[in-house]
Amino acid sequence: MKKSNRTKAMPTTKRSKMGFGVLLFVVLFLLVAPYDKALFNGYIYSFEKPILLTVLVSSLVLFLIGLHLYRSFRLESHRDLLSILVWLIPLSYSFTLLNAVSLHLALIDFYIRVIWVVFFLIGAYFVQSDQAQRIMKYALAGSGYLIAIYGLLQWFGNVTYQDAILQGKRLSNVFQYPNAYAAYLLAILIITIVILNTTKNKFMYYTASFFLIPLVASILLTLSRGALLVLPIALIFYLIFIPRIKQLITLFYLLISGIISLFLFKPLNNIRENLNNEFLISVSLKGWAMIVISSFIVMMINYLIDRHLYKKYDKFEQNKNYSFSNLLIPILTVTIFIILYILVLSGTFLIKIFPNGLIERLIGFNLYDSSVFSRSTFYNDAFRIVGDYPVFGAGGGAWSVLYDSYRSYPYTSSQVHNFFLQYLMESGFVGLLILVAILVYSFVAFYNKMKGLQKKGKWKEEYLIFPLVVFIILCHSFIDFDMSFVYLAAIVFLCLGIASGSKQTGIKVFQRVTEKLHLQKWMKVYSFIPISTAIVLVVFSSIYLKADANFKKSIVIANKTGSYNELISHLDNAIDLVPSHMDYTNVKVSMLQQLFQQSGNEAYLNEAWKLVSKSESYNEHNFAFIETKINLLMKKGKHEEAASYTEAKLKERPWNTRLYEKAIEIYYELGERERLQGNNELIDDQWNKATSLYMEMEDTIKGFSNLQLNQKNESINNFRISPGIILNIGKIEYRKENYSDATRILARGVSFDLDIPLNREIARWYLAASRKVNLNYTELYNRLVEFEPEEENKIKLLMENKM
Repeated sequence: MKKSNRTKAMPTTKRSKMGFGVLLFVVLFLLVAPYDKALFNGYIYSFEKPILLTVLVSSLVLFLIGLHLYRSFRLESHRDLLSILVWLIPLSYSFTLLNAVSLHLALIDFYIRVIWVVFFLIGAYFVQSDQAQRIMKYALAGSGYLIAIYGLLQWFGNVTYQDAILQGKRLSNVFQYPNAYAAYLLAILIITIVILNTTKNKFMYYTASFFLIPLVASILLTLSRGALLVLPIALIFYLIFIPRIKQLITLFYLLISGIISLFLFKPLNNIRENLNNEFLISVSLKGWAMIVISSFIVMMINYLIDRHLYKKYDKFEQNKNYSFSNLLIPILTVTIFIILYILVLSGTFLIKIFPNGLIERLIGFNLYDSSVFSRSTFYNDAFRIVGDYPVFGAGGGAWSVLYDSYRSYPYTSSQVHNFFLQYLMESGFVGLLILVAILVYSFVAFYNKMKGLQKKGKWKEEYLIFPLVVFIILCHSFIDFDMSFVYLAAIVFLCLGIASGSKQTGIKVFQRVTEKLHLQKWMKVYSFIPISTAIVLVVFSSIYLKADANFKKSIVIANKTGSYNELISHLDNAIDLVPSHMDYTNVKVSMLQQLFQQSGNEAYLNEAWKLVSKSESYNEHNFAFIETKINLLMKKGKHEEAASYTEAKLKERPWNTRLYEKAIEIYYELGERERLQGNNELIDDQWNKATSLYMEMEDTIKGFSNLQLNQKNESINNFRISPGIILNIGKIEYRKENYSDATRILARGVSFDLDIPLNREIARWYLAASRKVNLNYTELYNRLVEFEPEEENKIKLLMENKM
């Protein structure tokens, strides 16, 4: 009777239409979303709109899910309990909003966590039938094959996509980051292997066989060592659950495609080098011919394996239960992987077998390698942030905002390269414990589901696809930021929901309590969580998208018509809608400063100051805000306040050369003001502070020589004396009549790129100083005067001390 009532409450036609609509959304998401940088959350404005659109559409789907749960939710299985617990993830992120170092970035991350929940619920409630899982399996594989082909189209020069090939030799495709792309390809490769081992559809078997080469070759072309490290781990996870004959067949599939891809590696790299110089269709077609012919060869070999080996021996094992003997081949596989790697490191004959580019990456994989060393530094610095924000974290985007204050040496990285550590920073120990508990519980639920189906004889090997995808991406996320790609994170939670979601694995205690206390009617209350969340997110994502549209419109107007009233109207709308967005505030403040320079009307500066003051509560840790405030203080003539504020921030961010530059500029101008007012006794007080900061930077740079090589190189690249610093220190020495020192210092900043105003100013002061010590640089002088004839008079005025 109860079953019939529930069916009546939700007619089959409505459920099927809703289910079809939700599945269609997921399939379209898998096919379309990756081509927008895989929805990377890079904590800068340019990445936001695609993510916000995804939030909006996902919220609409969440509303449908809420309606479905209202009609059918019953707390009687692990799936149902997990569907409640998963809401603790965005809830833990909502706590961080109270203490977030950037409210705007924290809100974006909160919205993304709701997307995770949406995909988990879809997997748990809409992808549990064999038909739905088959659709999802082929959607994942099909979208992966299309992305792999698109990547090769870029490699062979047929299409272009920004940063799809890094440094001219590492394939990163739409992810714009080789390691994340490699992790994704690894997941698709494992899906392909499972399809080969399970499908009875000839077309799907041949298609999967054909794509082994594009997938494996693309993984090698990423030059990702992390993916090669995760591959054996993922392989073991898969092999222990399948019969021994399939273990051998799986290894054979990978061995054949791996060997052929290794042979292809050098020719494919040579083709890319040639195409970097000049695109030739003949060279491009040669590359495609290699891929297609190799793929057909692998497809035929796989066909022979399937026809003559697998079908012949599989019948001896298909009815056997799993035992510890299943571990034998996986253990041997890992042992062989380790031995091969040791032999490669030892410089044996294997070095001649593997391609040079790949060998260089493998041999360089040690504690002193730049990427390994950098990651260890990131992790140490990240734990220092955790120490200051231990319980609820510092909110979304915490690392990108705070690392400048915590970094041990002057590196640059907007990601911490460890998902779980970044999650700990953002949501604290409370958030991380919730996440880990849900992940562990989900895998336990999958294990119970597997055992239950095995007992009933309904277990299918293809069910392994979904936990395998989760395992691979999360495993790689221990050493990288794969989960910062909303596309990959959505796939992870979709597959996690599918893997753990089964109404068959019941929780008897809940069932008894629900029936005894007649709680079922109260279960409908749960559906109001997704429904109300969906409504709120539709509203907020619409507001954010409207603000984005207004901001973009203001930029277009500024570049075209320059109509002030129209421009300011759109910009004000954007700021009113999202006052915490620093980019919106910065643009308006910059515009108001320009208007002040043109008109001298201080009303513009006062309005800019109001904006900055209002923004401070949202963005006080944001360096863009800090720099804007310093500039505005200087414009308002509050140099003493600007100096004390800059010095305070410099103590917080000792590796930030922009703060050094600002501080030196302020002290120069303070000293220049005293000089013009005739307060000669006060000049040195200000200028000595500037030169002291300059000497501090010089001493720091000298200290880099004692650092480890990679740390030294990165420090030298990121902590250097800027042209702005050179100009102001040179001007100070010139005003002090230390012309030799001024000439020596200014010479460091001389450039013949005279289109840049700063370079012209350095050249002007340098020529004046050099002439004071009887040096004459004719070429620079002629070029400067030719570019700007007025410079001749400016140099004369400088030499006469009248400028």
